[in-house]
Amino acid sequence: MSLINLGSALDTLYEHNSDINVLNEGISHLRDALALLPAHHPNRWMSLINLGAALKTLYGCNGDITALNESISHHHDAVALLAAPHPARWMLFANLADLSQTLYERNGDISTLNEGISHLHDALALQPAPHPNRGSSLNKLGSALHTLFERNGDISSLNKGVSHLHEALSFYPAPNPDRFSPLYNLAKALLSQYNHDGEIGSLNEAIVLRRELLALYPLGHPSRTFYVGHLVELLDIRFALNAEEADRDEIQALQGELESRSNGLQGA
Repeated sequence: MSLINLGSALDTLYEHNSDINVLNEGISHLRDALALLPAHHPNRWMSLINLGAALKTLYGCNGDITALNESISHHHDAVALLAAPHPARWMLFANLADLSQTLYERNGDISTLNEGISHLHDALALQPAPHPNRGSSLNKLGSALHTLFERNGDISSLNKGVSHLHEALSFYPAPNPDRFSPLYNLAKALLSQYNHDGEIGSLNEAIVLRRELLALYPLGHPSRTFYVGHLVELLDIRFALNAEEADRDEIQALQGELESRSNGLQGA
C-alpha cells in the first residue's frame, strides 16, 4: 500500500475509532508521501489536499491552530499546481472556502471572512448550472455575505447574499433533505433585510419560509419548539404592523403549542 493510501486509510480509521494516535500516524505517512513527490509531480496536488484534509481533522480534534493554518497553506499550494481548466479546481476553491470559514470562526478577522467569500466566488465561476455542487456553493456564499453585512453594515453584501440564497434554494426543491440549510439561511437574511429597510415583502417571505421550516418538524419532534419560536417572532412583528386577525390567531395557536409542550415537560 502506498504512503498516501496508508495515510488516508488511517485518517478514515480515526473517523471510526476517534483514536488521535491513529490520526497522527496517518498524518506522518502523508507527510512522508508528500516529501517523496517533486515540486511538479502530477500527483503532488492530490498529496497536498490529502494532507490538508487530515490536518483539518486534527484541528477539529485538538483545536491546534497551527494544524488549520498548515492545511490552508497546503490547499493554496495545490491550487497553484492545478492550472485551469483542470476539472478539480472548483473543489480546491470550495475546500479553501470551508477552511477560511473555520478560521474565521476561530479568529473573527473580517479579512479571513472576505478571503473565504473570494474562494466561493472562484468556486462558483467553475460551477455553471446545472453543476451538482453549485447549490451548495451558492448557499455558503449567501450565508457568508449575510455575515459580512452583519460585520460592516454594507447593504449591497446583504442584497447579493439574498439573491444567491434564492438561487441556492431553487437547486433543492422539496422534499430534498438539503433544502433545509438554504431555507433557514434565506429566512434569516430576509429578516435582516426587513430590519434594515422595513420592506414588508421581505418580512412576508421570511414568514412563508419559516412556516416551511416548521413543517419539517412534526409535533413531538425535540427541535420543533425552536422553530415555533422563530415563526412566532416574525408573526409578532407583522401583527404589530397590521393587527390582522389571522396573524393573531396563528400566534395564539403556536403559543398554545409551546405552553402544552412546557407543561408536558414539567409533568414528566
